[in-house]
Amino acid sequence: MRNRGGRLGRIESSIVRAALLFGVACGGAASSDGGSQGTPTGGTGGADVATLTIATAAGDTLFSKQDAMDLTATARDSRNAVVSGASIAWTSSDPSVVAIGAAAGGTTTAMAVANGAATITARSGAVSATKLIVVSQRLAAVTVTPTAVSLPIGATQQLSAVGADARGNALTGITASWSSSDAGKATASAAGLVQATGIGTATITASMTASGVTKTGSVAVTVAGQQAAVVAVTPPAGDTLYSLGDTRLLAAIVRDGAGAVIADAAVQWSVDKSAVAGIAPASGSTTTLTATGTGSATVTARSGTATGTALLNVRQRAAQIVATPSAFTLAAGATQQLTVSVTDARNNAVLGLAAPTFTSSDPTKLTVSATGLVTAVSGGSATISVAEATPDGTLRASVAANVSAFGLTASVDVEDFDFAPTAVDIAVGGTVTWTWTGQALHTVTSSSGNALSSPGQATGTYSAKFNTAGRFDYFCTVHPFMTGSVVVH
Repeated sequence: MRNRGGRLGRIESSIVRAALLFGVACGGAASSDGGSQGTPTGGTGGADVATLTIATAAGDTLFSKQDAMDLTATARDSRNAVVSGASIAWTSSDPSVVAIGAAAGGTTTAMAVANGAATITARSGAVSATKLIVVSQRLAAVTVTPTAVSLPIGATQQLSAVGADARGNALTGITASWSSSDAGKATASAAGLVQATGIGTATITASMTASGVTKTGSVAVTVAGQQAAVVAVTPPAGDTLYSLGDTRLLAAIVRDGAGAVIADAAVQWSVDKSAVAGIAPASGSTTTLTATGTGSATVTARSGTATGTALLNVRQRAAQIVATPSAFTLAAGATQQLTVSVTDARNNAVLGLAAPTFTSSDPTKLTVSATGLVTAVSGGSATISVAEATPDGTLRASVAANVSAFGLTASVDVEDFDFAPTAVDIAVGGTVTWTWTGQALHTVTSSSGNALSSPGQATGTYSAKFNTAGRFDYFCTVHPFMTGSVVVH
């Protein structure tokens, strides 16, 4: 029972004030300290009064606050004859327990104010009589609040019970014992806390006993289906995905207020940052989260008004490094730009890393700049090493590079009836230039294919670039005995 002390105090104070006003209004006088009430109405009594007796209509006990009792005083003389019209004054030893009104002849009314006992005195002159009046609230009813309860399975409701007398005044110092008509539907603790345990209706009863009298009050508790109270998402917060496209299966476990799992509970899923992760499907007890970008995202599972969350992180972990091209040959003086890509385990580019570093195993053959530009210096070979520092360690790659002993240019003189020199060597990507130095008309024509096909001319030049390694033979269509060859390395 909550806050009954304050409420009862206010009720009792009101009863005391009403009782005092009752006494004053009926002609009695009240002392300032609430003590015994005043002087007789109509004088101090007659000299012929020898005895006084006090009678009550029904017993000497009042069982409810504000209950009233009629008192009658009878005056008799020395011959035991009733003295009519004797002046009689009434007082109470404790008006805070029993208050009295003014006399009307030999009668007055006593009203219960609080539990306890007070002595009522009737006085006529020097003669007096007393009557002990007891106020003892008798338990008449028990009221349970709230008066009706509806709960989902697992939920709780605190009940309170108040015992009152026949006039509805609360009794103090008594407690209720609680019971349930069906613990399979609802239970009640010793303190009146009701918990719904199964679908249906149960009656919760509060029983109170005071002075041997027992009364009960009850409330019907209706229990509906389970209601979600807690949603737990697994895996819990802090899980990390290391590659874009990685997935994680999430599950929601929904429980009611009693901690029981709710089978087939409806669950809706959402994620606060779609740029970091996506989820599908959006409803059901499970969903799949897919990493779409780096960062952190909160996934929420909702069932009714209950929610559960999980914080997931996406942090790409560099898994491999690739330098392109992985091998090549250059002629002296030629250059080659290297490109480097760093990817996660699913071959997605890892962004935000510092620039890689490049080193050459032999700078006398090949040099490499900070941006990966390789320059051939002299014939031979060297390895270009590439290193990329990542939060998870350093990734390394290597490129095999060769510098051809052959240049990128060669010259041939077209003399009268001869090519000089008859054979030349160049590197892949090189260019050969023929220059007519004689007087006769000549051509430079491929022996097979169409790689070389100059016009017939006696002066001028003709050039061809060779992008493929191999041997290319040629002759003069005017003078077929004139032959030559280009070997591309």
